[in-house]
Amino acid sequence: MAQEQLPQVAIERRCPNCGTRVARDAESCFMCGYDLRIRPRRKQRVSWIDTLLVLAVLGVLGLWWQIGGQQAITEATDNGDGIASADVPVLGPTTEPTPTLEPTVTPTALPPETVLVTHEV
Repeated sequence: MAQEQLPQVAIERRCPNCGTRVARDAESCFMCGYDLRIRPRRKQRVSWIDTLLVLAVLGVLGLWWQIGGQQAITEATDNGDGIASADVPVLGPTTEPTPTLEPTVTPTALPPETVLVTHEV
């Protein structure tokens, strides 16, 4: 007759501070006094999907940067045939000088005189 393995009902609980076995319902470790009610946060692992997503975003940004750089080079080497010379206005000197106003003098009030009083000691 084959023996069936029974699943463990109670998983062994250990103190995260000293490693001593503690009761399932214990609130503190009897060896070191560590408070077992506080659950230690587990380190979150970075999943493969997250890594691939970050790499895909970086790849798209790199591709966008490369394409944008090529378009800037193309625009810089353009010979300017896009604007017809008839559309550009010719600027010449003005026929009348622009009038300038003479500055007006405004009197300002003088500050009051300060009198220094000294005392001999």
